[in-house]
Parts: sequence; C-alpha cells; structure tokens
Amino acid sequence: MSLKSLIAVVLAAIAVSVASSYWLVRHSLSTELEKLNLLTPVFVIDRTGWTRNLSKDASQDAIKQAMNEWQAKISHLVDSGFVVVDANMVVGAPEDVYVGE
Repeated sequence: MSLKSLIAVVLAAIAVSVASSYWLVRHSLSTELEKLNLLTPVFVIDRTGWTRNLSKDASQDAIKQAMNEWQAKISHLVDSGFVVVDANMVVGAPEDVYVGE
C-alpha cells in the first residue's frame, strides 16, 4: 500500500469517526433538548424581601427609587422571555429560580 493510499484511508476513517460521533451525541441529546424547549423559564420575585431591606424611615423618594429598580428588573426578565411571579403566590419552587433582594 502506498503512502497516498494510507493517508487517504486514515483521513476517511477520521471523517467517518467524526461524523458518527457527532450523530451519536446529537441523537443522545435530542430528547433532553426537546424537554428544555417545552419548559417555560420562570423567575420568582420576592417583593417582601426587597421592601424589608428598606429602612423604616426611608423617604418617599427612596421607596419610589427601590420600586422603579424592582420594576426595571422585572421588565428586563420579561423582555428576555421569562415569566415572573411573586413569591407570595408560589407554593413551591427550587431556590435557584428566586431573584434575590
């Protein structure tokens, strides 16, 4: 077997190996990817926690600024495609879906 033939066989084997590996990985992940596409991304906002962080003698301007920041975060999440719910209305959720204070 000549050197050119050997190189051609090795390159063909590499190409087949890469193609079959790609197909195998893609096929094995397709079920998980389909499940992810079915899930609606949700964030839980704890308004009570945010208001708890305000001092008792906070001015109206400070309260208004905190509420505007809160609303801006919610708007950003909604614009990014997330559903945002209030923590007071959530019966149960994993800790990582809560947006903190």
